[in-house]
Amino acid sequence: MSALNHLRIWEVASTAAVGFAGLVLAQLGARVESLHPPEGHPLRAEPPFIDGRSALELYLTAGKEIRALPRGEALDELAKVNLILVDQPQLDPGWRDTLEALPVPDRGRAVVTCTPYGLKGPKQGWKGSELTLFQGGGEGYLTPSGLAYDLFPNRPPTGVGRYLAHYQGGLTVALCALTALRLSRRAGATQWADVSIQAAQLSLNYMVISRYVDGALEQRANRAFTYGGVIPCIDGFVEIVPIEQHQWEALRAMLGEPEWTRDQKFETGMDRAKNGKEINRHLIEWAGQRTVAAVIAAARKHDVPCGAFNMLELLPELEQLRFRGYFVPGETQGGGQTLFPGPPWIFDRWDKAGRPQRVPELRDPVRSTESGR
Repeated sequence: MSALNHLRIWEVASTAAVGFAGLVLAQLGARVESLHPPEGHPLRAEPPFIDGRSALELYLTAGKEIRALPRGEALDELAKVNLILVDQPQLDPGWRDTLEALPVPDRGRAVVTCTPYGLKGPKQGWKGSELTLFQGGGEGYLTPSGLAYDLFPNRPPTGVGRYLAHYQGGLTVALCALTALRLSRRAGATQWADVSIQAAQLSLNYMVISRYVDGALEQRANRAFTYGGVIPCIDGFVEIVPIEQHQWEALRAMLGEPEWTRDQKFETGMDRAKNGKEINRHLIEWAGQRTVAAVIAAARKHDVPCGAFNMLELLPELEQLRFRGYFVPGETQGGGQTLFPGPPWIFDRWDKAGRPQRVPELRDPVRSTESGR
């Protein structure tokens, strides 16, 4: 038994947003049927490919039933469907009339539509790519920032990950869908919901918006910690964020109590904020002579807030992610095995048997060098 095993979901997806929403709900135990047109899933052409098949399609369809898009009399099955997730502005003719005429299942029924800018407003019907939606949500305009901006001042606004805007939209769709079911049960009627990917992405930047209301316009050039941030090492980057007084004292100890740290211009937080560029210059010089592993080990020893920017290929080896069974094996079209990201949660009452209780010894790429592991 799992959390949502009582729900049946039809997913009509041509984008990663609705596909990801269906994946999240499938990982929570719902029966998700991915409905494909005769020509196949629209994402099957998205690179990269594993054994000739799109890795994105493999990931987003994991744990789902693949079937043809129902037509005509097959729509009678709608009576048993709780959720329909769709990323097209219009459902096929006849769907809405059929849904409105059918009695609502005990668990409720909802239709959640997810489009780039929503079904209403001046931009209804506009198309949007991952790049335009991510930038339209404001995050790209603000990255890189801080020391990363100092390192790459001429770099144009960036994207973060390949489908972050669509995944953020998908999470919003999943949450909206479960809320819509509650409303449907209360009203005794099919609930219709409309999600905008741009608005979902914009919600990540609520702090920036609140500061703008107060008269402060954040940009890449001024969005930064007063000192600390992304620091280059010999073989990569770390982020050091010693905000509080005891963290500053820990940073001093980590650096070996150099003479410059005793200057009164670094005594208080306000003092350090005024002289942050000088602190950063010393931090960059210190870290630039060390590896990422050495900096992380020193930070752990002195309780300095610090983290590594891990390369993607190292993530499956990280001890914490391995213990939680985050990466799950999947089969490729050619019969091979690969790893895909799994759900980031563990339920006490469900799926205990599916979680590894022990993991074999594997080198942790950050901890091995300096901690003796």
